[in-house]
Amino acid sequence: MPFIQSKRNIERKHLTLLSKLEAPILEKIIKLYPKWATPDMLTYSALLLGLSLIPIYYLTNFNPSYIWLANLVFLLHWITDSTDGGLAYHRKTPRPNYGNYIDHVFDNITIFSIFIGLGISPILSMPVAIALLIVFYLWNLQSAYLSAYEGTLRISSRGFGGTEGRLLVILLQTHWFFVPNNYIFGIHALELISWIALSIVTLAFILDVTKNLAYLRKEDDAKLKNK
Repeated sequence: MPFIQSKRNIERKHLTLLSKLEAPILEKIIKLYPKWATPDMLTYSALLLGLSLIPIYYLTNFNPSYIWLANLVFLLHWITDSTDGGLAYHRKTPRPNYGNYIDHVFDNITIFSIFIGLGISPILSMPVAIALLIVFYLWNLQSAYLSAYEGTLRISSRGFGGTEGRLLVILLQTHWFFVPNNYIFGIHALELISWIALSIVTLAFILDVTKNLAYLRKEDDAKLKNK
């Protein structure tokens, strides 16, 4: 049975470890945009940047130095993806429902590009990349379903959001460039870190689902008692 969502603006809930640090930086960037730069232009630029990671990661099989191009793409993606909505509000032309929807969809396409790209590169094995992708998608799905009830779009969890994710990937793949043969107990260090990250994200997903189920059950039970 489909959800019946009221036609109202969905509030974005975004509080991460780096949000206080990046907020003034993004605010300054927004004020520097020329008049011809539009929020839609930034949104679609972010999508194209995300998709470009697949061929760039593939090229690292032939020349590891392409990882610096990938790092640059992550930086540009952070700027475009993090300022499109802010630019719309700055110019007093916000479209919250449209903006939230397209931003969420494009972010998931970018996540797909990142993990598939890492899987076809020498940085990660494809099984690990696919496993990480599945868990991240599961978390996003349960978050989206909860948003349908609460009217709050959760785009971060436990202080970890897109900015923190980009920074972590940049650090890990830079480590791979300088120390490509770093093995621990016969397993490459990045593979080991990825399995640990997979375990942590899976646990976070289970805890979130358990907490949300208890919350929604309590809400429904309260409504039943009031009938």
